[in-house]
Amino acid sequence: MPDKESMEYDVLLDIIGEVRMRKIQEVSSAVDEKQKETLRSELRMISEEEKIMQGARSFPNVGLIKKSVADKILHQYAPQLKTEYAR
Repeated sequence: MPDKESMEYDVLLDIIGEVRMRKIQEVSSAVDEKQKETLRSELRMISEEEKIMQGARSFPNVGLIKKSVADKILHQYAPQLKTEYAR
């Protein structure tokens, strides 16, 4: 049976993966080129955060950065998804 920490990590990966997929849909449905570029920039950031959480990025203090990204997922992305699912 997986431990609590690994289950929480899996949930964080699921959340950021869902946020990334939704951002891809936003980019696809945008008509204004300026809006598309803004959304693409947001998508690049989310994709980079996802790679950090997956351990695909290696640099000094990656552990601290990973904790920061996890905090952002919990306090920004998760509430956004919760609000969207409640609609």
